[in-house]
Amino acid sequence: ISSDFIKVDQQFRNFTGFLPPVMNNDSSKFILGKHKPVNFQLRDIDGNFITNATARIYVAKINQEGSIETEQEGVSAVNPKKLGNSFKYNKGKKLYAFNLKTKNLSEGTWQIRALLDNGSSHTVQITLVDKKSKLGVESIVEETLVYEEEE
Repeated sequence: ISSDFIKVDQQFRNFTGFLPPVMNNDSSKFILGKHKPVNFQLRDIDGNFITNATARIYVAKINQEGSIETEQEGVSAVNPKKLGNSFKYNKGKKLYAFNLKTKNLSEGTWQIRALLDNGSSHTVQITLVDKKSKLGVESIVEETLVYEEEE
C-alpha cells in the first residue's frame, strides 16, 4: 500500500489505505443492496492516530468503457439525515467508518472516493453483483456493520 504524507497546518496525515472488507487492489465484490462498510485510518508523522479529520464519501459508476460517470454523494445505511456523506470516527476501533447503502446503486463496478478536509482524495473500486448473478459468487465478501450509531 502506498501512502503519502500531506502537510496541512503543520499536521501530517498518512492515509494508510482502505481497510477490509474493501480491498485496495480493486478486487472487492459485494452483493448489491447490502450495506458495505468503508473504513480507513489516518496517522500523523509519529504514527499516532488522527481523530479529528473530516472526510466525505463519494461514489461513481464506472461504465463498460472504463470511464467514470457522474459522481454522487454516498448514502449512509445507518442514519442518512444525520450523517449525510460524512465518515464517522470510531474511537474504539480507531478508524473512520461509513456504512454505504447500495440499494440505490446498480450492478457493476463503482469507484469509492474518500475526500479529506485537507483536499486529498483516495479512491478504490468495488464490484456490486446481484445475489442471483453467477459472476464471482464464490469470492463475494459478506460483512457486518462496523459501528452502531451513537445517540
